[in-house]
Amino acid sequence: MKVQEFINQYKVYGDDFIVKHIVTKYVPWTAKVAEAQEIINKTTYKEVNGNKIFWANTPLQFFWFMCRLIHLYTDIEMDYEGKIADDYDALNELGLINKIVAAIPETEYAEFKTVLSMCTDDEFTNVRSIPSYLDTKLEALSMLTNSLVNSEAVQEIVKEAINNDNIVKFPNQEG
Repeated sequence: MKVQEFINQYKVYGDDFIVKHIVTKYVPWTAKVAEAQEIINKTTYKEVNGNKIFWANTPLQFFWFMCRLIHLYTDIEMDYEGKIADDYDALNELGLINKIVAAIPETEYAEFKTVLSMCTDDEFTNVRSIPSYLDTKLEALSMLTNSLVNSEAVQEIVKEAINNDNIVKFPNQEG
């Protein structure tokens, strides 16, 4: 059911109408984790000059959390391809977001919120912690060094030095 249709019927039937549209009582753990990770992907990075950079946006994270709750537990169809913020505002203006969330099983809401919090913490730890930063930079440096050392140009210089006996010899070295 589209948002505007839901709103129109809610105005006729009242709060009892909301409960009829809670169609899912339980979402599997793995689905909650996947949804939470998708929220993280949408709200923790932005593109700058063609590069994906870390940029946390917690208000947007809250917005997507609420939209995904509605998606997971109700038959209300928000416009994910267009003006989802307008759908959210239309529901929220009438206090329906809170009423819909209140109709979702409390344990489900709490668990999904906890999963999102855990995924957020993991993202910060895995991406923004000093050890993670150092690991990433050391790995990049290692890859660069390996590619440089193994490049044809460097290999050619080494081969030429060996063939021409241009190896530096130290004074105490014989031969």
